[in-house]
Amino acid sequence: MVKNMNVTQSVFKDIGNLALTVEYNGEAKDRFAPRNIDIKRNTFKGCGVYAMLQPSCVHVKGVGNIMVQENDISITPYAGLRVGWQKTFTKDYNNGKKVFKIVRNHIHHYGNGILSDFAAIYMSSNMQDCGIIQNMSICHLHVLVSDNAIHHSRAYHYGAIGVFSDTAASSVTVTRNWIYKLADCAVNFHCGQNNIAVNNMIYHISPKRVFGVCNPSV
Repeated sequence: MVKNMNVTQSVFKDIGNLALTVEYNGEAKDRFAPRNIDIKRNTFKGCGVYAMLQPSCVHVKGVGNIMVQENDISITPYAGLRVGWQKTFTKDYNNGKKVFKIVRNHIHHYGNGILSDFAAIYMSSNMQDCGIIQNMSICHLHVLVSDNAIHHSRAYHYGAIGVFSDTAASSVTVTRNWIYKLADCAVNFHCGQNNIAVNNMIYHISPKRVFGVCNPSV
C-alpha cells in the first residue's frame, strides 16, 4: 500500500500485465491505506501483452482522494483502467465525497478482439455481499468519471463497454464524457444504487444497446 504519491509524465509500453497498480488491504483506518494519489499525464501503450488474467494498464484502489487524470491509455486485451475491486463503503462514507476521480483521460483501442466482459473504465466492488447478496448499504465505491474520451473497443465475444460499474458498485457519477465507436454499450450500471449518467456525448455505439442496467428489483 502507498499514500501521498504522484506518478506523472511517464511512459509505460509493452507491459506483460498491469503497468501501474495501487493496492489496498481493506482496512480504511490503516495508516498506510491509499489516499492522496495522483496519476497524471502518463502514456500507457500496450498492457497485458502476455498475462490474460483481467489485465489493465492502471488499477487503483484506496480510501480517499485517488486521482487518475489526463492519461493516454491504449492497446490492451481487456480494460484500460480498473477502479476498486476492493472492500467498498457506506453511502455516507467521507460525507458522500468521491473517493476516486477519473477525469480527462483518453482511453482507446482496447479489447482488440482478445477477451470478453470488460470496459475502458471498469469499476467493481468485487465483494460477495454486493454482487450476490446485494446488501446495498456497504456497496458504495464513490467514483466520479468525467470529461474522458473513450473510443474503439472490440471484444472476443461480448462486453467491450465504455464505462462499466459492476457487482452493484454504487455512488458512481458518469458525466461529460465522449464515448463512441464501441462494440457494446456506452455505460453499464450492473445493479447498485445512487448511480448517475448525465450529459455524455454518445454515438456510433453497438446497435444492441446504448445503456446496460440490472434487473428491476434493486
